[in-house]
Amino acid sequence: MNSLFHLAAPEWALLKNPVRLKALSDCGIFATRPESDFDDIVSLTAHSCECSSAMIAFADSEHLHFKSTVGATKPLLQIIADSFFMPTVQSSLYVWADPSNDERSSADKIRFYAGVPLRADGDQIIGILCVTDPLPHRLSEYHEQALLALGRQTEHQLTLRRMISLQQTLIEEREKDIGIRLQSEAQLASALSRVSLINEIGKTARSGADPATILETAITKLGIALGADRCYFVTYSSSENAATIGPDWHRSNLKSIAGSYEMFSAPHNHDVRYLAGQTTVVEDAIKDNAHKESLISAGLGLRSLLRAPILQGTGMTALGVAMIEPRQWTEEEISLVESIAAQTRAAVEAARHIMRERALLRDVLASVTEGKLFLADTAADLPAPQVQFGSPVVLDKESGLAELRDLIRKASRQANHEEVRTFDTMTAASEAGMNAIVHADRGVATVSIGPNDSLQIRIEDKGMGIAFDDLPKATLSRGYSTKSTLGHGLKMMLETIDRFFLLTGATGTTVVLEQEKVEPPPSWLAKQHLK
Repeated sequence: MNSLFHLAAPEWALLKNPVRLKALSDCGIFATRPESDFDDIVSLTAHSCECSSAMIAFADSEHLHFKSTVGATKPLLQIIADSFFMPTVQSSLYVWADPSNDERSSADKIRFYAGVPLRADGDQIIGILCVTDPLPHRLSEYHEQALLALGRQTEHQLTLRRMISLQQTLIEEREKDIGIRLQSEAQLASALSRVSLINEIGKTARSGADPATILETAITKLGIALGADRCYFVTYSSSENAATIGPDWHRSNLKSIAGSYEMFSAPHNHDVRYLAGQTTVVEDAIKDNAHKESLISAGLGLRSLLRAPILQGTGMTALGVAMIEPRQWTEEEISLVESIAAQTRAAVEAARHIMRERALLRDVLASVTEGKLFLADTAADLPAPQVQFGSPVVLDKESGLAELRDLIRKASRQANHEEVRTFDTMTAASEAGMNAIVHADRGVATVSIGPNDSLQIRIEDKGMGIAFDDLPKATLSRGYSTKSTLGHGLKMMLETIDRFFLLTGATGTTVVLEQEKVEPPPSWLAKQHLK
């Protein structure tokens, strides 16, 4: 799809401003190929604002370049260039909600638009981050804060990109001076390390991790990257006068400070700038009279501190990085903490939304399969392993399935299962094993005998996971298959096995099949007997 579109008003003076065009050029972003960093941001933006499409675009003097899009068509991008770009860059947050007398309401089925300007090099507007939807929307306070926070994250990415570009230019211009060149390379490596850190946290979010894992990953990676003594999240409740720290990361020779503390006993919690959403920077609490009492006498041992607010309202959450000794925080470090704070909030909200969707899907699939199919969120949701029968079986394209069927036959014979039950168990296990081979190239299967001579087959792989969106069709339709589902055998497995447990994510899939010695009655019949 073409990513360049003519702007509706190229004569506008702002577009031709040489200072703005220089800022755009320094970012090295215009008319470049798609990049995963920006693709991640538009995906999170669409998810966080509950919209069908999102995009990041940058403008030179005549054209609008869509750097990254999700859910967008060419007519939709043209409408944005013609009708929405100019209003967006003239406000801090532009929202259009389908007025009936507005001709744009019939264009490419747009019923909602919201966008924020993107700035670089101070206050130079170089582009926009926006969302659209074919259905009318109301931009809630959460949606507004999410869009603004992701806009700031995009600007942080641009700042890091510009820093790397400038450092590389400095290296090339001063190559003859070895000392300066080595120093520049170290700074470049530091900038690259920070970009890598942001990408690692984004990868954790995209893996389908739960909110707690995302928070733990963020503070651990950030604390190590900055060489800090502590890194933590703190949540404030003004109504309860409480500041609760947790989760927290700390060096191995330090103790955890997780717990609850009085909020208003700390003078820095009254700071007008902090309450307005600005980052708190303390380099030496002993020399800073405004923070000495709260940081030192409270017994937390936080002598220097960076604290970036994440969520405001009746309560507030902040990301803190602290040292037990004085430290001069650089602009790069402050920008990094703010970027991680914004990214973590968006990632956690997206993860919570996904978990709610998975919970609803789990209940629906459990109902339509009469309790046979259970979707697990974590390994703890899976049934405990039983007494293993035989050795684990490695499954690959060359071998494994026949050995697995033979092991199941022997285990069934020892557990005195009837031949028809044995055949059903082998059929279900073969389908699950084939899925591991086809979609992950390799898997490992174990067979166990449980209480009352039940059989348990556990198959694990390290593939890319199974798409939850396709599970309802795969469950209800024989022969339905996509590249990312369990394949055409899911319905067959549900018809031949008593219980089917599924744990899947970006790091792999675990399937647990359980078969009783005697087929249990249908759930509806069991419920009638209980009445």
